[in-house]
Amino acid sequence: KKILVWTEEAKKEFVKNFPKIKEKLEIVPFALPLQKISRKKKDRINLLFISRYFHEKGGLEALDVMDYLTKNHKEVFGTFISDIPEEVLRKYSSNKKIDLRPLTPHEVIMKEIYPNADILIYPGFSDSFGFAMPEAMSFGIPIITVDGFARKEIVEQGKTGFVVDSPKKVEFSWDWAGGPIKITNRDALIKDLVKHAEELINNKELLEKMSI
Repeated sequence: KKILVWTEEAKKEFVKNFPKIKEKLEIVPFALPLQKISRKKKDRINLLFISRYFHEKGGLEALDVMDYLTKNHKEVFGTFISDIPEEVLRKYSSNKKIDLRPLTPHEVIMKEIYPNADILIYPGFSDSFGFAMPEAMSFGIPIITVDGFARKEIVEQGKTGFVVDSPKKVEFSWDWAGGPIKITNRDALIKDLVKHAEELINNKELLEKMSI
């Protein structure tokens, strides 16, 4: 009788491929309840990246952002959870302000990781949705992400986070071997991610407002 989709973008894709079912489509946005576990008060700001897939979700770019921010802001630290390639671990393990972790059980993430996070750095290049974003927002964690499928429907620009315009061309290596993704204007993209993160790092009132 009905086909329910979470986003306007998903509805557009369905209509483009199956125009005859247009009248059966209805948008019911995905939602999570506010978490009962409150975020912990602390004197430092903790950045977070979390994803099973390292390259496809922009792990390398998020790590570059964290590396820069932790080295240039005394009060900034990072937690990074993913299937991290060995060569990446070797390169970034010298930065002791970033806690590099392997894939972690979801229960631990919900009870221990999110309550200690302040900003989610999540490029998410290959997402059609991205569950890390609503999960983080359910804890009151602002998102810094890259524009993509339905991204601006999930994150309200300047209210629950910042959506950075994506490079003009993003080339994915869809061999599922976890290889790097080729990104044009990569330096400019990372610079924009850093800029928005610093807006929140340098303005605690704005960070708190976005969290609320």
